[in-house]
Amino acid sequence: MRSLKLTLAASLAFALLAAPLTGCAAQDADSGAMGMAAGGPTPGPGMGLGIVAADGDASLQVAEESSSAEGILVQRVVSPGAGWLVVRSLIEPYGVLGRVHIDAGESRDVLVTLDAADSAFARVALHADRGSRQVFEYDPLRPERSFDKPVFVDQVPVESDVAISNFGIEAPQNMASMVVKDQQLGPDGSLLVDYVRLPGPSWVAVHIMSDGVPGRLVGWVARGKGESFAFRVPLDGVQAGDRVMVTLHADTGEILQFEYDVSGPLGSIDQPYTASGIVVAKAVLLQ
Repeated sequence: MRSLKLTLAASLAFALLAAPLTGCAAQDADSGAMGMAAGGPTPGPGMGLGIVAADGDASLQVAEESSSAEGILVQRVVSPGAGWLVVRSLIEPYGVLGRVHIDAGESRDVLVTLDAADSAFARVALHADRGSRQVFEYDPLRPERSFDKPVFVDQVPVESDVAISNFGIEAPQNMASMVVKDQQLGPDGSLLVDYVRLPGPSWVAVHIMSDGVPGRLVGWVARGKGESFAFRVPLDGVQAGDRVMVTLHADTGEILQFEYDVSGPLGSIDQPYTASGIVVAKAVLLQ
């Protein structure tokens, strides 16, 4: 089977690699962290502790053109027991963008809707449902303490990288950028953005971070084409100690109406700008 394997580097180079996606028969043991020898698992969300499994009882097949406005379509998955199809970010800490529960055995044409997105690329992985039934118990920040770990066969995770073709607007080179720093909340509960450069009418949006991925929108302001200096974004429902993500979005729909739905990022009108597929964004700690 052919799958899209993504290697994150400074320039986000990527290539198509041919690799079989085999799966597993679950056993009652966990594997240790895998090494990075040639031919082994790719770095990122596949690494860490996982459920040891035997070859032949599970598989995962995702088409290269698998994304839609609703999410990621998995053509076929075989799971040795109750499990999860999980879409993971390729950006550290490899947070969960979406998941759906699956039964043991074969399932076809399974749609995984996305609750968030941070790149035009992601990874679909098979996880076990080993804790409370149909309760997703996986923390990307503490994978070793999670019940619903990813499934491995012969030290290779059962997973596939996918391109999300309908997410993000690729900005002209060096035309979408920002400077914003860790800071104390303003006296009016606002965030200071030092600088932005934008290719056209745009939005500067702020999301609260949730499990390593952008979550609820807590503020946004409109900005015009070109450079803007030292302006504030009013925030709602944040406090000192929160970590937020500042993102730049194109205003491509109704002007001065922010049309972005966090719960449906692939179908939203005012998509975020991307650079080499990665959302133009900056994480900020509110002190």
